[in-house]
Amino acid sequence: MKQMLEKMLGEQLYGYLENRYLFSKIYELRIRNGKPIIINYNGDFQAILDSNRCAVVADKALIQRIILVATGQSLYSHNDQLKQGFITSIGGIRIGVSGEIVYNEKNEVSTIRNFTGLTIRLPHAVRGCADCALQYIVQDNKSVLNTLLISKPGCGKTTILREIAKNLSDRYNVQNILIVDERYEIADCVNGVPQFDIGKYTDVVSGASKAYGFREGVRSARPNVILCDELSCAEDSLAVINACNSGVKVIASVHADTKEELLQKEFLKPLINSGVIQRYIFLTDVSGVGTYRAIYDENLRCVYCGE
Repeated sequence: MKQMLEKMLGEQLYGYLENRYLFSKIYELRIRNGKPIIINYNGDFQAILDSNRCAVVADKALIQRIILVATGQSLYSHNDQLKQGFITSIGGIRIGVSGEIVYNEKNEVSTIRNFTGLTIRLPHAVRGCADCALQYIVQDNKSVLNTLLISKPGCGKTTILREIAKNLSDRYNVQNILIVDERYEIADCVNGVPQFDIGKYTDVVSGASKAYGFREGVRSARPNVILCDELSCAEDSLAVINACNSGVKVIASVHADTKEELLQKEFLKPLINSGVIQRYIFLTDVSGVGTYRAIYDENLRCVYCGE
């Protein structure tokens, strides 16, 4: 990851990071044309300073450089991702892209151009971050419970999902695990190669919708457990319900800050009311990213109270 990041940023800017920060605590960089470059360092947003203690300001050339390096000098080869507003690169680096949206004659997004800003997310494998969750979602060291990981953005859901997959495979010996990685955030496959250790019994479907990934994954891979990130619509909820009713266990994430906010999401009501979800795990960043706030059972009764 560091080598790719240095290529993207250039020697000087990378040097500012290397000399002043621990990479294990760098979560993201926000690069906006004509604006100071901001680093999310252990949850604290601050401007990157040069050798004279002045804020380093991004320009169009830097943004273009990062895009070209991240795509291997070929925007076209990454256009399917680009249309969705992001690019994945070697080392697990994921870049959110802002710019001018271009539509085709069918009023569909065909690409993004004239880039104005980038959000570079630096994922980290955090060993042990899923231990608390695993105590409540794995019974008798073998039976996996259908689970939702819930928090606002930036609280570690994806990192914990990734660690759950690895542990189910390598620690609990759960065979035939499938990651439906719609936005390349969990396994982050580049040219078919996961950029993270997701376990020896884990398969990945990248870039597919939840509906396609669940439906075809159940048919072709016959998984015992499916993991996915960010349920966001009624179609996603239905895919989870159908998989659970087929005997497949599902562990997924959802954006919501509180139990009340979760229950107000219309697209989730069929899933919650179906009764298939057996654990609701709420995360927070109050005491650092990945802090466990509370865990509820299938009846939304608290079985663990943290922060």
